[in-house]
Amino acid sequence: MTDLEQWLSVQGLEQYSKHFADNDIDFEVLGDLTEADLEKLGLSLGHRRKLLRALDNRRRESVPQPTAGGPESSPVSADAHDAERRQVTVMFCDLVGSTELANLLDPEDVGALIHRFQDACAGAIARFDGFVAKFMGDGVLAYFGYPQANEDAAEHAVRSAQAIIGAIEQLKRPDGRAFQARIGIATGIVVIGDIVGAGAAREHSIVGDTPNLASRLQALADPNAMVQASAAAEIVQLIGLPEGLFPLSQATIYLANAPKSNAVKSAYHAAAADAADTAREPVPLHLRNAPTRLMKELEYGKGYRYAHDEAEGVADMSCLPPGLEGRKYYQPRERGFEKEIKRRLDGWEEIKKKRRTNE
Repeated sequence: MTDLEQWLSVQGLEQYSKHFADNDIDFEVLGDLTEADLEKLGLSLGHRRKLLRALDNRRRESVPQPTAGGPESSPVSADAHDAERRQVTVMFCDLVGSTELANLLDPEDVGALIHRFQDACAGAIARFDGFVAKFMGDGVLAYFGYPQANEDAAEHAVRSAQAIIGAIEQLKRPDGRAFQARIGIATGIVVIGDIVGAGAAREHSIVGDTPNLASRLQALADPNAMVQASAAAEIVQLIGLPEGLFPLSQATIYLANAPKSNAVKSAYHAAAADAADTAREPVPLHLRNAPTRLMKELEYGKGYRYAHDEAEGVADMSCLPPGLEGRKYYQPRERGFEKEIKRRLDGWEEIKKKRRTNE
């Protein structure tokens, strides 16, 4: 009996041993198979889930553990993964109105509400094979298609978003209103897997444009708009036309009544035009790296201010070339969530003005 046959027998899946052997599938190949591959091989839904879960557990168990007396500064856990380049669907989800609740309620009550929200999100994410990467205050970061690859990751993320909206509608605010969430989803190539941080701060790092896009989509999202649109598309796919005309009409009405703004589009086109017209403008000295002594003598990097180290997290520093000094591209409207963005920008500008007055 081969190692694979013995392992399948332990998992209660020995009936597939010959089928895998006939298709030249060994342990190395088995770990690369997706759920769609297993379905083509004839495995039932329950057995596909069982096999994928067992494979994931086997990977975790194969990671070496730290030896006694080893350095405490670099612990290795069973859930560690080597960083790899792969396609992942990223979801950001946050609770609408948490700042308002923090001003109205006792911190313990706010904490309890946020925990209930996070539990609802985590349950919906797990139901659709997602991986909760991090809880961030009133938000949740999740990956689909990691650590287990899944060609339906994007669909699962959307279904999970729908489930989250449904779950949090059952959670009531102190004023009796249902909770709402903003959700952003994006799919793309990332580098993911390194374990960073220590203790409670340990997390799976992810690098690429995809998490940034998901974060921006979440920040600008109209609560429930994405779910309305995706739900309508799913219903049409399931029941077809003409029956699907009614959910399509419902989604159209909802989106037509959602706050509208072309501020992002206008900002992009204006910035792109300036970038093309001023391509020869020099990069400001304070934004240039100074890896050599000569560059430091030329004052490269002098005056650079790191926003994370500034009071209120705001750095009063221009990042535009001289010919574009003072230009402002993004002008948020007084509509929808852009109203909140405008409030933040105006607040940061007030902080900068006070600093200039005091200097």
